[in-house]
Amino acid sequence: MRRAIINPAEGTNPMTMPELTVVARGTLPAGQRWEVRAGGTDQDYYTFLRTVHPDGRYDEGGMGGPTLPDGGIITTYMGWADGGLLRVLARTSTAIYWMRLELGSGEVRVLTPVGHDGPLGLSFYAALLPRTETVTAFLPLNLRGEVIGP
Repeated sequence: MRRAIINPAEGTNPMTMPELTVVARGTLPAGQRWEVRAGGTDQDYYTFLRTVHPDGRYDEGGMGGPTLPDGGIITTYMGWADGGLLRVLARTSTAIYWMRLELGSGEVRVLTPVGHDGPLGLSFYAALLPRTETVTAFLPLNLRGEVIGP
């Protein structure tokens, strides 16, 4: 099933989006709930990270397009809504075992997949950070923990 959505940047030009499946969910220490939703086809695939705040408001952001770039192993999104947390999201080939998230504070986090789309060979990684934080690198790692790519 597909649903029509309105792209605010395009005025009333509707575009369709496939129904998305929740592939991961969790709760942050401050009470926010989050979920990663994904779905589509190899050429028309969407991945979103939604945050529901304790007061009931929510924000969401993510990406659409081919599952992965031609010959590529990763697609990433970073963004935020007014008053929201910094969303860091990756859709990767299952050849990636971890993602290394390097922050401006000097902190380094190694993320494990939060979910998978087995039939399309995809893994999903997500982090929610304070808006004051900066991401200096978001790198794919192989099974030995080595950076993949240039």
